[in-house]
Amino acid sequence: MKMKWEETKNKNVSLYQARVADLENSLAQELWLKFFTLLENCSSDLWNAIKVEIWADSGRVIIFPGVADKVDRDEDFCLEFYVESLFDFFECVSDSDIDDDEFDNQVKSRVSSVTEQLNNALQDSQKSNLFTKPNRQFNVIYTDGEEVVFRTNI
Repeated sequence: MKMKWEETKNKNVSLYQARVADLENSLAQELWLKFFTLLENCSSDLWNAIKVEIWADSGRVIIFPGVADKVDRDEDFCLEFYVESLFDFFECVSDSDIDDDEFDNQVKSRVSSVTEQLNNALQDSQKSNLFTKPNRQFNVIYTDGEEVVFRTNI
């Protein structure tokens, strides 16, 4: 199954959106291929990180080039995809009678799982030479939308 991307332009940012039922490794590799293809054509060379925001409450994952220690976003493009199973999980946990600490633990665990899936797919794609990596080291920063969950270099 291939992702169907819809492109919209908002000010100077190109937004690419897709929707998937679940985040399988092949789909995750496909999104990294899309990201690095767009990155090759990116007009700005000011970025030093790839930022990955995982928003469990909306089921969205947003990936964009950015500056590692900068909070404000100023990217040329971003990928945003909706993962139905992530949103369904959040809704199920939200509707349960568990206490706040257990709720937080379950959501953090699911975000960590998505982070691991995305990072594994990135590493697999890199090993398989599915994309051309820029000629420099950069950070990949995964967040839950607020806090850093995982950080790595490639």
